[in-house]
Amino acid sequence: PTAGALWKGSGSGNWNGMDANWMVDGVLGQVWTDGSDATFNDSATTRTVTIPSGTAVTPASVTFHHAQDYTLGGDGGIAGTGTFVKSGNGTLTISGINNSFTGDVLLAGGTTVLTGEKDTSNITSGALGNPRVPRTVTVSNATLRVTGKNPFGGGGRSSTPILAAVKLYNATLDLPTDFAFNMGDVYLHDSVVNFHYGLVTGTHWGSIAAENLYFSGTSPMTLIADADLSVANQQNVGLLLGKFAQATIDVPDITGNANVDAFIRMPIFRATANGADPGYPSGFRKTGAGTLELGGRDWQVGSR
Repeated sequence: PTAGALWKGSGSGNWNGMDANWMVDGVLGQVWTDGSDATFNDSATTRTVTIPSGTAVTPASVTFHHAQDYTLGGDGGIAGTGTFVKSGNGTLTISGINNSFTGDVLLAGGTTVLTGEKDTSNITSGALGNPRVPRTVTVSNATLRVTGKNPFGGGGRSSTPILAAVKLYNATLDLPTDFAFNMGDVYLHDSVVNFHYGLVTGTHWGSIAAENLYFSGTSPMTLIADADLSVANQQNVGLLLGKFAQATIDVPDITGNANVDAFIRMPIFRATANGADPGYPSGFRKTGAGTLELGGRDWQVGSR
């Protein structure tokens, strides 16, 4: 069928073409057929969805709409060109990292947590699909929390850019501790970004790693490191911008006057991932009619 398939999970919890975990046209106990629209809601018997190893499902679309918590994982993945939508107040935890779909993503409610780790160069699959094709991941009135290493990126040593844009509208982005979250262009509209520390003894950073950064909204925005653990650990917090070309930081006139519209209180640079990867040699350029203030850190613990 090409109509909707509603997940029940009563057979095994496996999303594949063999196990009877679906309701189709009101009939229970149906097997998944590629090309269907997949829907996951609170009516399921099992809300832990596993795509088994060696399985690539190709839905026309995927919709999670739920108040109760769901988990999407397994060593298989979602392929194809379909879109992915998450709504409702529940938490969706995505532990799988082999999703290669190229459709847009909309996270429009509750919290989505990316726990998988795929710190591999030039990857074309991850927690939220293929990062190396032009597409958009939109987080609107919701929270995106990243706890794994490069679940959507695979980034620092890559020779190919991430082309997927991440756009946050009235949203919260909670970044991983002691690691950079690699993205393409990042858009921040009246949103909050929680930066966490990087370890002094290591080479990892708590940061956004993006190509370009665009501000917008109705209120000025400040990007600043969280005060978690020791002050010394926060020396490895900052923005990593513009690996493949000179980065742009765009600030419109949000306040309508000369007051500050965006305040970045942390270092901005392109860190060297290894000797052969110095990043683009130039600094960023500022565009837009608004005022950007650069304040650096509020403490002194040395420099790197």
